[in-house]
Amino acid sequence: MTNLDVSNNPSLTDLRCVDNELTNLDISNNINLSILFVSNWTYLGTNNQLTNLDVSNNPLLTDLRCGGIQLENLDVSNNPLLTGLRVGNNALTSLDVSNNTNLMTLVCFINLITDLDVGNNPLLTDLRCGDNELTSLDVSNNPALKILDVSNWYYGIGGDNELFSLEISNNMLLETLGCANNQITGDLFEIVDLDSLSTLRIENNQFSGEIPETICDLNINFSDSLTFNISNNSFCPPYPSCVNDYAGEQDTTNCGQVSITDETFPLTYKLQNAYPNPFNPVTTLSYDLPEDALV
Repeated sequence: MTNLDVSNNPSLTDLRCVDNELTNLDISNNINLSILFVSNWTYLGTNNQLTNLDVSNNPLLTDLRCGGIQLENLDVSNNPLLTGLRVGNNALTSLDVSNNTNLMTLVCFINLITDLDVGNNPLLTDLRCGDNELTSLDVSNNPALKILDVSNWYYGIGGDNELFSLEISNNMLLETLGCANNQITGDLFEIVDLDSLSTLRIENNQFSGEIPETICDLNINFSDSLTFNISNNSFCPPYPSCVNDYAGEQDTTNCGQVSITDETFPLTYKLQNAYPNPFNPVTTLSYDLPEDALV
């Protein structure tokens, strides 16, 4: 289908027209619309190509899905009731969701977004924004998050996030954490406190230090690389038994153990008798060395 006219359907509440060949869609007269699906599932061979989608006259929208349609911009500031927004695989450089305080699901991976502010979305449970151009992400105001994925998978489209840190101390309900292929530093001590975590994908970063034994308490299938992958970081051995066979390659250059670098011992020394005696509650020990030294 190349054309769809719904201008004479003011009572329309649910419009789903995925995988067609639309290049334009006017829904300005459909003020009661609450569900709009115009995404492409590319394996079906037909593709909507809507570089622009105007939803400013649809204030009752609760679920908007417009992934993979070549969108270059999207304004959802007049859609305060949105609970689900799926705009992955487009060409968006920005996305303002500050007016969407009811938002629970935000899927915007594979775009070119440079900044994403989710500070006004406290109900957010699902945030997937991998393969963009993000250099930072603040999720401290999103305590309900269960899924957080900022991974890069290098599809050849979209961007590449370059996150150096990811603070998740306020996201204790996380079940899925993905940040693969970034440049994130830090250790795992905060992550292993996530009691509900069942998927952990942090491969190809700069995590370092020890892996806490408590990681074995998590409900993770460590043998499944789709749910657990920590390879290509800088974690130091020895590793907990549950991950020992699944730690993958690690850079252990900075994992050297403490050792004695100067084994020179004095050949001449003198140890005086304990005063007043070795059984006294307070005892003084005296020694003589051939030169000043710290003992």
